[in-house]
Amino acid sequence: MSRIAVNGAERCGAVAAGEVAGVVRELAAGVLGVAPESVDVRRPLRELGMDSTQVMDLAAELSRRLERAVPARVGCQHPSVAALSAFLTDGDSSAFTDQGSAGAGDAGSRGVAEPVAVIGMGCRLPGGADVFEVLGEGLRGRAGEAGGPFWEGAGAGTPGGLVADSARNALAHARVAVVDLADARVGVFVGAGPATASPVPGAGAAGGAGPHSGTPGAPDVPQSPQSPQSPQSPQSPQSPDGSVRAVRLADALGIPRPALSVAAGCGSSLVAVDLAVRSLRDGSCGIALAGGAAGLPPDGPVTGGHGRAAGGVLVLRRISDALAAGDRIHAVIHGSAVDGRTAPLRGRPDPARAAWRTAGVAPPGVACLDVPDTGRPDAAERAPGVIGLLRAVVGLCLGGPVPGRSPALSPSPAGAGAAGASAVPGGRWPGGRRYVGVRGHGGTLSHVALEAAAPRRRLVVPVAATGDAALRRSVREHLARWDAGEAPDAALAVPGTGAHRVAAAGEGPGEVRDGLLAGLEDRTPPPAGGRPALAFLFSGGGPQWIGTGRALLAEPAFRATLAECDRAVRAVTGWSVIEELLADDGQSLVRTDVLQPVLFSVQTALARTLRAWGVESDIVLGASIGEAAAAVAAGALSLEEGARLIATWSALVAERASGHGTLTVCDLPLAEAERFSARSGGRVFVASHLAPGQVCLSGTVDDMAAAERELAGRGVATLRTPVDYAGHSTLLADIAPELVRRLGTLDTRRTRVPYWSTVTHGFVDGTALDASYWVRNMCEPTLMEEAVHRLAGERAVRIVEISPHPVALFSVRQTLAARGDTRSAALATGHRDVPARQGLEDLVARLWCDGIDVDWSAAGAAAPAARGTGAALPRPRAAAPGPA
Repeated sequence: MSRIAVNGAERCGAVAAGEVAGVVRELAAGVLGVAPESVDVRRPLRELGMDSTQVMDLAAELSRRLERAVPARVGCQHPSVAALSAFLTDGDSSAFTDQGSAGAGDAGSRGVAEPVAVIGMGCRLPGGADVFEVLGEGLRGRAGEAGGPFWEGAGAGTPGGLVADSARNALAHARVAVVDLADARVGVFVGAGPATASPVPGAGAAGGAGPHSGTPGAPDVPQSPQSPQSPQSPQSPQSPDGSVRAVRLADALGIPRPALSVAAGCGSSLVAVDLAVRSLRDGSCGIALAGGAAGLPPDGPVTGGHGRAAGGVLVLRRISDALAAGDRIHAVIHGSAVDGRTAPLRGRPDPARAAWRTAGVAPPGVACLDVPDTGRPDAAERAPGVIGLLRAVVGLCLGGPVPGRSPALSPSPAGAGAAGASAVPGGRWPGGRRYVGVRGHGGTLSHVALEAAAPRRRLVVPVAATGDAALRRSVREHLARWDAGEAPDAALAVPGTGAHRVAAAGEGPGEVRDGLLAGLEDRTPPPAGGRPALAFLFSGGGPQWIGTGRALLAEPAFRATLAECDRAVRAVTGWSVIEELLADDGQSLVRTDVLQPVLFSVQTALARTLRAWGVESDIVLGASIGEAAAAVAAGALSLEEGARLIATWSALVAERASGHGTLTVCDLPLAEAERFSARSGGRVFVASHLAPGQVCLSGTVDDMAAAERELAGRGVATLRTPVDYAGHSTLLADIAPELVRRLGTLDTRRTRVPYWSTVTHGFVDGTALDASYWVRNMCEPTLMEEAVHRLAGERAVRIVEISPHPVALFSVRQTLAARGDTRSAALATGHRDVPARQGLEDLVARLWCDGIDVDWSAAGAAAPAARGTGAALPRPRAAAPGPA
């Protein structure tokens, strides 16, 4: 959009050019549900918590306010408020003609690289194996519905046959009907690869009725070598003649030509992907099929008609088009590059760096997967480079690890073997962003820069009834309405009332269907004594996965509370919680004076999010300094006073105590631990009674090291925590007067929710939480086991740990197990290996099934269906239960 002079004033559509930045910031804040002043204009929108769907919402709001069409892709290409504002005021007006799926090439003409979404995948490896078998059989079950047709189909035994088979499976995986391609602007890019293959003996006969055997929807054709559709004919998609492979694939799928066969030696398949990405970005096509196959000389009996050929295909779309169509996005390609040499030359840039420069990501720390793409006959690791790309996408989809990680972007010799079996531990990347570079070499150097897609909102469907028979009948009615084509949110209406409940969540209706049917069989009867009590437990120090806070920034209640905490903490400390939370390195979060205020803020935001979803606690308690956030949740302290308390406490500990002590968890009964402490002569202290047979000891670093050696010699298990001060011991008594002086008079009040003190071992009124109470919290033991024992002894209880990642959950469960308590349960708001919103959804679904109220309209039950899934609902994969 160019600036237009109207009556002497520059304007951007209906808004003066000088006001555009403020409008963009205001609308971005509205989408996020926060105050405009809390929006960092330089921070990428995604890091502020804006997911892909919200970027589309922002574009729609900008179009309305500016009275000009603002395509959704602009938010991807200019990913911060500042960048978007600059584009809106200085860009070319032609860039604002939204071409939709047709595309007009504006992205390419501007030199701005719009991300490309991977929306479908299909592949076959030698012997009929698939990517899941390469990564490990255990991943197949974890993939759930996202796998679908990815691994189906037998395929023919030639490279062309496997490309055709993989393409059909990839389209099915993308939920794109082949019949719809005839009128679409589809690009076909197939790596021809080296012509090392010969038709596999018996490929047609062994496979069944025809050369397409095992390929869904393929017609039977005569097997004569003279037939134009014979696998021996160059006119067949299965032909070993790679030069016409793309054209014949396009013909077989009914896609109008032209189609491009890429002859780039052994590196053809990744070069084909690079060309597909470029064509999507310059508007030459709206959807692309890209991949390839390698024909490997048979080294033994043909297995299942596959021989030694391997191939794979991806279905790609510009991310703005994929979002508009409601496609499932499995990964995002941010950049790609090729170089027609077999190895990097001194003084010439590696294509890997060019790819990541296009992506706008600094290469250090990027996990890199080597894929030789040589086509040599020595197992799956020598399959085409597109197979390596598929492996990386699957690893990103499942949360890692991605196999074959190499040192970040280090060059590999041409023809070298695939990278070793090392992997990113637990699938975690620096800064919380998951990037993988797929590097092909052998014939042509190539590199593809990938990022994990943002987790897609799941469908959440709760169903309730007054009895078991009525519940089963209600579930059957839901399934029948879905099968008739009704969207889950419309079929849901209201979850119903009654104590008999089941809830399920999934990325698609098929997963929800399976979850409801399984839930009917696995559920437990309603609690005999009515709904259980609900206790929120705010854990204190220890290792945390703060990334949960980043991931929940898109939640309005969470974001609004975090912004409020940010202002309150900044008023005391001068630094920003949100900036520390979003910092790429996260190095400052190891410091007590930073970690504890950030943790306090995240815990407070988690509790308020649950409350916004209608989940109200009956009891609040905290462990260690987690009592500060607990006091705010109970209403004993305002958020501002809680922020002042945690900031003052943590700053004093960091100044006077950090580096001089530590904490160690050990398997000792309390009485034995107390005797051990007494024998130490005041050097080792019992800091916390965690559970029956488990305590936490405190002391100086040297004294704790000696204690650990002594206990290990006695066969006692110990675990050193990352805490660097001697918490909950008299070693902190010297700084107690200073804590009282700095805190002064705390503005306390009566609690809104009963507050259980793990210091005094009893309920306390909020007005008792003055400065002297927090001295006791700092120097005296935490009575965790006693609290759980007491709370669970009175009635059934659900104890929910409010934390980014559980640290007290195991101990609570140990205490309940020691009591033989089957009525109560310990749960958590999240786990580092589970997407943050999904963790909260699973939690509230479990609580609701146990009888605790949930406001499903606020929690977003079945909400994604309102935006459209872009595909028909799948048919049942399991029979509905019979009449009850």
